[in-house]
Amino acid sequence: MIRLKNVIKIYQNIPVLNVNELTIEDKTINCFIGSNGAGKSTLIFIICGFVYQTKGEILIDGFSNKSSYMRKNSHIVLESGKGFYEYLTGKENIQYLLGINKIKYKAKEEELQQYIDDFEFSEHIDKKVSELSQGNRQKLSLILAMLLRPKYLAMDEPTNGLDDNAKRVLLQKLYELKENGSTILITTHDSDLIKHDSFNIYEMNKGEIVSIKKGNEYDT
Repeated sequence: MIRLKNVIKIYQNIPVLNVNELTIEDKTINCFIGSNGAGKSTLIFIICGFVYQTKGEILIDGFSNKSSYMRKNSHIVLESGKGFYEYLTGKENIQYLLGINKIKYKAKEEELQQYIDDFEFSEHIDKKVSELSQGNRQKLSLILAMLLRPKYLAMDEPTNGLDDNAKRVLLQKLYELKENGSTILITTHDSDLIKHDSFNIYEMNKGEIVSIKKGNEYDT
């Protein structure tokens, strides 16, 4: 469970986030929406300990977001598939990043092939990341996230650049991760993604959460 209380983030003397109180239950899919600069990405990055709040408290399963607990139990999918080694192939990146997370590649090889097939990525897995389009970088990011199966998964605009098939696969995999124990935090401008009944939708404006609804309650 994630709990926030009186969380404020200030960049260069400008307040960009102000969340008085928020509780996110385990095994839920949570979408944060709003215009550019609303504070969506800042919020999920702070929760995962990627950056820290200026003031306030965030507890994840009773541990501070600034502790090693969140770094060990979370993974962030950056916008447009950022974060890979450009000079390595997709497969080499996955092998290396699984190793960093102390996961044996051989134990994940069959699962990896399934994700490659699902995302129609077989023609690209052995290309250098520098040669991949934005959409294919995004697919690679999603494949890695599925393999890691973190308890807390944050995704910054995960549908950017994806074709319709990849969006369908992503939605299916999100539900699978949720059922297997993951709590998912998503920033998005994709109105189709947020229409699902079980999704929690948090609308943000000027760093504040201004409404909380279920996907089927949100009128796009």
